[in-house]
Amino acid sequence: MLDRTKELLKDKVIQDTVVVTAGLLMGSVFSYLLQFYLGRSLSVEDYGTFNALLSLAYLVGIPTIVFNTSITKLVSELFGQSKLPQLSKLFSKLTLGLLSLGVLFLVIFIVFGSFLDSYLKIGDYFLIIVNGLFLSTSFLPIIPGSYLQGLLRFRSYAVYSVFSGVVRFIIPTVLVFLGYRLYGVFVGFLLSSILAYLFGYALLKKHFVSPQGIKMDGLYKKLFIVGMPALLFNSGMMVLNNIDVLMVKRYFPSVDVGYYAGVVTLGKIFLFGAGTVATVMFPQIAKLFSSKTNYRDTFVKFLAFQLILVLGGLCVFSAIPGFLTHLFFGVRFEASIILLPRFSIFIALYILVNFLALFFLAIEKYKLPIVLLPAVVVQFVLLNIFHRDLLEIINVNIAVTLVVLVIFIVFLIRDYVNNSSRTSL
Repeated sequence: MLDRTKELLKDKVIQDTVVVTAGLLMGSVFSYLLQFYLGRSLSVEDYGTFNALLSLAYLVGIPTIVFNTSITKLVSELFGQSKLPQLSKLFSKLTLGLLSLGVLFLVIFIVFGSFLDSYLKIGDYFLIIVNGLFLSTSFLPIIPGSYLQGLLRFRSYAVYSVFSGVVRFIIPTVLVFLGYRLYGVFVGFLLSSILAYLFGYALLKKHFVSPQGIKMDGLYKKLFIVGMPALLFNSGMMVLNNIDVLMVKRYFPSVDVGYYAGVVTLGKIFLFGAGTVATVMFPQIAKLFSSKTNYRDTFVKFLAFQLILVLGGLCVFSAIPGFLTHLFFGVRFEASIILLPRFSIFIALYILVNFLALFFLAIEKYKLPIVLLPAVVVQFVLLNIFHRDLLEIINVNIAVTLVVLVIFIVFLIRDYVNNSSRTSL
């Protein structure tokens, strides 16, 4: 048994996953420390408003988050072909493009701020604008993070994740402590995004060479070809995991919004802890697929590891919801305890859907993740119909995610059978 354990620990799949998981978890610890600090420092109502605005930022920023997937895949291919000049030029072009897009989003927030303020019952137009200002720079850290994944520099990616989490915790915390409340949180996010980008650039600098005279023929097209299905995938996943918070903000009293935000925050510990497997899996499967190397054995290892983490997390969050809630939020969030076991089921299903969708993208089965789009439309409709209480909101999430997972599993089995048939022939 000891020898088997040592053998497993030497497996590159396990090593890379453990390194990234450790880095993302440490980074997430600081993100959650901020959440818990805000949960104790702000009123329950303000804490609910913070999470609603954060979910809004995630949803509005979906078109840019798509770059995380498409850049990672493209960088892994260029790196495999030793095309460093193209990698260097692509980095600068992406930086300029995302900055321009960020300014556009800021203008949209300024123009439609009054509508958003009224729809979400925020009661502070300028807070909406500050949130838009944070959003305008929040896309920059995507670029170095995607590059580090694509270059398979998982240890550096782990360090980058920790640094990002630290600055995202320290700066907003200081500003809130100084009395700037929600304004301080979003200004802190803005500053931390800039610092994270600069730190990521420093980690990547050794890979950059002069791109003068380098043509990018076909690269932007390839980024678009990968980006469009990735956009549909990321859109579906982001809506699936955030629309419920906005619907709760719309239909429930402010104090219930705060309780639900507490459940979502705890649930995302599970998400970040078990969901890191897909982060490591995607670039490795994409690289194997692009080089026409057998990827199935590697995928099976990742799948087994993913299932173990999901089952373990589900057991923990279902068994001790009271302990976890009191540990992080105290007795003020007592009403959140009953919701956590049910919400952890949704998170478990969500992790598996995300894992399989990224696998399909890695092997260029681009049509499959499109299933997510009609699913989130159904989710939105059902949430507007069924919102008698917070448990009913979670039940809708579970039902929609379970259907998507079943569809993905059917396609996975069919793809496995078809590949086995071709191999035997």
